[in-house]
Amino acid sequence: DATVSTAKIVDGAVTSAKLSAGKVLQVSNMAVITSAQNISSSTYVDLTGFSINITPSSTSNKIFMCANISSLIGATGRGYGLKFLRDSTVVYDSNALYVHYPQSAGFRSMTTWNFIDSPSSTSEITYKIQVGTQSAAEVSFQEGSIKSTFYLMEIAG
Repeated sequence: DATVSTAKIVDGAVTSAKLSAGKVLQVSNMAVITSAQNISSSTYVDLTGFSINITPSSTSNKIFMCANISSLIGATGRGYGLKFLRDSTVVYDSNALYVHYPQSAGFRSMTTWNFIDSPSSTSEITYKIQVGTQSAAEVSFQEGSIKSTFYLMEIAG
């Protein structure tokens, strides 16, 4: 029999370097945000609660970011844009303050934003989300205590 039981594998013997690319190595805690936040800013500001730390196990690995964001856009023809940051470095920018842009007032949505980063680091990293609103019009996030979520996955490179 050529099988090896898990009892015979020494802790730490199977490293991320021995796993094939694309395998999920770790999943962060999921941030579940329910506190309402009203943002009225044409410059990007932190979205409270959307910040998670992760320590990659290899410099060749990637970090997959997933945010599901609940919003209520009160004004017709207004919207918001989003940035993912690694520490203080912008790694994704929607490049406009109206990417999520409804055609009617009172538009409520749950929008999923994803991005894959290559941090080239084995030090602890903080990923966070910033938003800005078109013409500084008010956008309500988690309005009515509708949950938003944010989590990270380390993927073998």
